[in-house]
Amino acid sequence: MEPLFTVITDVYYGLPYFKETVESIINQTYKNLEIIISNNGGDASVCSYVNEITKMDSRIVLITYKTNIFNIDDPCLGITTLGNKALEFATGDYILYTSYDDPLSLDYVERMVKLFTNNPNCTSAAGRSVSIDFNGSVNETELYHRENNFRQVYIPGHELALSYLRDEYRVFAEPGTIFSIRRDVFQKYDGFFLKAMELSHLYGLVPFGETGFDEDAIYYWRRHSTQLNLDLTDRGVLGYNDTLDMINDINLYKRWSIYGEDVAQYVVDKIMENARNSVLSHAVMNLCNWRIKAFRKNASYAVSYSQFWGDLSEEFFVKSPGRLLYMIKKPVVEIAKNLIRLLDKIKPEYKIKSSLFKILVSRATPQKEQLFYNGPNYKTVKNQM
Repeated sequence: MEPLFTVITDVYYGLPYFKETVESIINQTYKNLEIIISNNGGDASVCSYVNEITKMDSRIVLITYKTNIFNIDDPCLGITTLGNKALEFATGDYILYTSYDDPLSLDYVERMVKLFTNNPNCTSAAGRSVSIDFNGSVNETELYHRENNFRQVYIPGHELALSYLRDEYRVFAEPGTIFSIRRDVFQKYDGFFLKAMELSHLYGLVPFGETGFDEDAIYYWRRHSTQLNLDLTDRGVLGYNDTLDMINDINLYKRWSIYGEDVAQYVVDKIMENARNSVLSHAVMNLCNWRIKAFRKNASYAVSYSQFWGDLSEEFFVKSPGRLLYMIKKPVVEIAKNLIRLLDKIKPEYKIKSSLFKILVSRATPQKEQLFYNGPNYKTVKNQM
């Protein structure tokens, strides 16, 4: 009998994105699926849709929350609560969590199951992520000319985790949670949905077995203006304390000690170093751009990040004193730009925008990167692969 594969997702808003994701799951080439959907207090349109598809497909298990349990100040709490409740209903041999806005290639699950069944030592498996925009257009460079995730079909999981800590991104580089995990493994190692879930998977589950990889299994990671991580970053919420909790809750040092105490210490120290660097870089960025509320949130981590103020001072006064000049210059430039616009509006015949002012405005206005190509819709791409 074919193994049962469980896919867990949740939804609150973004119904058009969610529909694409659910359709990509329902239409998987691998049919022995269990699909668990948490309706996290969605509006009438969300409720109508999830109720409709639940009636149409007996593989769907629907969990409904009357009100949204997500807390913007503690985002991990909501995700772990939703996920762990879903696990109470899950019976699959393998578990995958996907976000409401991230579709899968139609043969994604089939390829994951093959990785597990072809190697009894395989405890985790992943494809590779390719970004799509809000219209579903695929970043063709990432799809056809990738620069990372070059590895064998099976490698020891701890080697994958260590390569990432050493910044060897050609071996592994993903923007979020992508691993399918064998049920008995996450049960043995204390859970699937934990605080800092991406880190807990990569460093707390994947290292303790072989990890499988299929470069043709595509996880379509969607970038759009309403994605949660952008809002959290703008608010200064970076999950630093969640990383600390994860390290302590699963006793990461002890878990890694099977590879040697020096390796275990390196893993813990490096994870913490990366977390501190993330807080510091965002604090610098927010302060330079006068995003005071976000900076205050970054600074709140100083309670557990004791070197924060010293490191921040070093960034401004030792490593890059030019940042202070930028901070002073930015509001002055903004005032000048607004004056130019105002004078142009009041007296357009004066042609206030001289060459000098044009240079000022252009230098003060960062150019937006073209993140996505107007390539084919992801469904078309999947048919071509």
